[in-house]
Amino acid sequence: MVITEKRISELDATLARVVEESGAPAAQYALAMNGGVVHAGALGHADADSRFCIFSASKPVFASLILHLSSAGTLDLGSRVADLWPEFAAGGKHDVTIEQLLLFTAGIPSCWPARDSAIDPARRAAELAAASLETAPGTAYAYHPVSAHWVLAEIVRRTTGLDHREALRHLILDPLGLDRMQLGVPLSAQHGIEPAELVGAYDLAFAEATLGQPLTSAQLDAVNALALGIGRDPALIAAGVPGGGVISDASSLALFYQALLHGRPALWDDDVLNSATRESRNVLADEGRGGAPANRTVGCLTIAGEGVPYAELPALGLRLPVRHHGTRTSARTFGHPGFGGQLGFADPDYGYSFAFLISGAERDGIAGARRDREIADAVAGVFSG
Repeated sequence: MVITEKRISELDATLARVVEESGAPAAQYALAMNGGVVHAGALGHADADSRFCIFSASKPVFASLILHLSSAGTLDLGSRVADLWPEFAAGGKHDVTIEQLLLFTAGIPSCWPARDSAIDPARRAAELAAASLETAPGTAYAYHPVSAHWVLAEIVRRTTGLDHREALRHLILDPLGLDRMQLGVPLSAQHGIEPAELVGAYDLAFAEATLGQPLTSAQLDAVNALALGIGRDPALIAAGVPGGGVISDASSLALFYQALLHGRPALWDDDVLNSATRESRNVLADEGRGGAPANRTVGCLTIAGEGVPYAELPALGLRLPVRHHGTRTSARTFGHPGFGGQLGFADPDYGYSFAFLISGAERDGIAGARRDREIADAVAGVFSG
């Protein structure tokens, strides 16, 4: 497909505008096709050398390591975690499987380990093993910001003998040539990482409607500080939070999705990769998206799906589109967003992948969702007009 200069210019203009309107200090983006980056840019005080914490856009990156181990016969996604980690059976968790962790149907708590636990592997593992089950495995969808991937990190250690950061580097990132994508950046190498910060003001009525209780701006800032810490606290950056702590530039994230699109190099079995990028194994209701199907795969990816579901908020007079990856991408588009507006996705119908990274996290949830949707739709417009 020929990409016209006019459509690229329109994309650049849209990205420049939404970043300026948000007040974010820095942003970066990249569009890739045929295994290479075809267009990239930086906004604010970012440049080509800048890197960002990609927050939950990290999840498919780390999941790709689990899929690699499955493809190699080292792991069976249907295996019970407790068969590999006997202590994990405590608290009723004996039937939780690896696949359920990837699909967010494991029923374990969506907890945030305390900072001291997150940076202490032994303490962290003991707390995860002792946690009690909240719902029967496989029966409900509950998004885990960090806990499921910390369990996966311990499984990696027990099956490979490698620290989770080292395993991701040697088994996935090095073979892909992604030198600027990193999980667990040493303290001495953290220069050039754009610190995430909150921008804008909260819509307190929307926050109450979505969270189920009234909270002040200060209380909401305290909640968001848990996520911000993953990309701001040097010790947590070094610890490499597997569900949210990958540090990357936009080009590397776009190229990661090219690898998923094309299966090159051959890090994953074809059947495993096809399931991870095409098959919605979790279609349970996602209450965070108005009860629309979760459309999640074993690759920790979300698939756009047909149509555009809406979340209804009658008390606020709002009807919000909640389709994954915008409203104009193809039904087969897959990817995963991250806290604060990080975007990474690929559209198999057109063969492109796109990444957008930003250091300004919108306090206003409606504004943030609108920004994400506008960006994804502008990218789709490059190909579909």
